[in-house]
Amino acid sequence: ILNSAAIVPYVRNATNGIRFKTVAAVGSGGGFPGLVAAACLPDHDFTLIEPMERRIEWLHECVGLMQLQNVEIIRGRSDAVIQQVRKREIHPFAVVTCRAVAPMTKLSGWTLPLLKPSGQLIALKGRSAQAEIDKAGKEIAKFGGRRPRVVEAAVGPDLEPTHVVIVDKR
Repeated sequence: ILNSAAIVPYVRNATNGIRFKTVAAVGSGGGFPGLVAAACLPDHDFTLIEPMERRIEWLHECVGLMQLQNVEIIRGRSDAVIQQVRKREIHPFAVVTCRAVAPMTKLSGWTLPLLKPSGQLIALKGRSAQAEIDKAGKEIAKFGGRRPRVVEAAVGPDLEPTHVVIVDKR
């Protein structure tokens, strides 16, 4: 939970000063980091994107138990949601986040097209985050990403910080 909460300051910073504070969590699975961030940021609207039915059921149960009013759940893959954005059926997001979904070479194409111009991808990654960015440079640029960087995010006292990849959308 603390690992997921570590993205909260970065999401808040990315949405500072904008009217529609929209966040998509790709591959929401067990709710990390989407549910945790939604609980911490009640003034933001979260869309949890998950393709597996049993995980969707879990997410609905958690949203109900946590009484979260700022969460929508979409059953589907990110490529289907990208098509909805392209068709203007849904608006692009200010922030897209995820945890343990895929390496940056794949993640770039699954997340960056969901972002509005000047939005940010904020992804929880492991120690190899910089190597992933280095390897995915062409894919990041192809999907409109720029300035990919790794930051160490505090998790809690006496706990090892986590690695967060931030990519700006052109």
